[in-house]
Amino acid sequence: MHCSNTTQRHVCSLIQSTANLSLTGKYASKQVEQGELSGYSDLYGLGVRYKFTPAFDLALGYRLYSDHKFDTHIHSGTVELGYRILDLLRVSAGYASQALD
Repeated sequence: MHCSNTTQRHVCSLIQSTANLSLTGKYASKQVEQGELSGYSDLYGLGVRYKFTPAFDLALGYRLYSDHKFDTHIHSGTVELGYRILDLLRVSAGYASQALD
């Protein structure tokens, strides 16, 4: 029988700076302890979305994932162009990049 103790935390914030600009921030962490093994990881994220017409918007994002037991960091970034078809329907295309330290 394997028993583990896992603690997870998640915080998210959305700031609507103007009618056309919104900022998001995210933080999540996870701590696992299983017998003699333990680990802690966290994730920071930041996003910016700018609506430059009623139909089109541009979004940029950055994330940093860290595994503290192995001192590993993964950086990732995104850029996305979105088109609002209807009020609740949006399509987008973008690019994502990921780098390991």
